[in-house]
Amino acid sequence: MLTYIPAEKVTNLIGEGNFAPIIISTFLGVPAYLNGFSALPLVSGLIEQGMNQGAAMSFLIAGGVTSLPDALAV
Repeated sequence: MLTYIPAEKVTNLIGEGNFAPIIISTFLGVPAYLNGFSALPLVSGLIEQGMNQGAAMSFLIAGGVTSLPDALAV
């Protein structure tokens, strides 16, 4: 992950800020439909690189509500 996504880009795009990182992460999470097994390690790595924790939560929830069974579980 460190090779493909440099930490500087993560910090600049979805790092600290007002509401922009949360909105960006939501729009990135919807098409990147990830189940719980693959989403948690991915988000953990992004948080280590500087992702905002609120943006991480919106990324996880946005991926889960793209299918009806997952939306009911959330």
